[in-house]
Amino acid sequence: GGDYVSIDLWVHVEGAGLGTYDIDVWYDGTLITVIDCTAGSGGTCDPYWDVDTINFVGYSGQGGDVYIGTIDFRAGYGTGTAYVNVTPHELTDNQGDDVLYEAYSYSGTIEVY
Repeated sequence: GGDYVSIDLWVHVEGAGLGTYDIDVWYDGTLITVIDCTAGSGGTCDPYWDVDTINFVGYSGQGGDVYIGTIDFRAGYGTGTAYVNVTPHELTDNQGDDVLYEAYSYSGTIEVY
């Protein structure tokens, strides 16, 4: 326990580019703890937005692969699979139109052992 891991958050947007975004990242607080987050250009992040939730908000204006930010975690002293879920609440292009995304929520895991 006690090891560190970082996760980068990216959004891929075709066409007009990414405008505004509001994205929550929920994590399994029984196995990992958020240490900090770093937002990409034009954004902010709050590592303590809610219980076990980090929030990223901002405006990009870029197209293609857009860097939203990085989250730094520390593993606790338990073992298992810590789930991490990314939920976009708002994604618009730089014209103000909604960006279509394939799923409402995206999941990943961090193995703690």
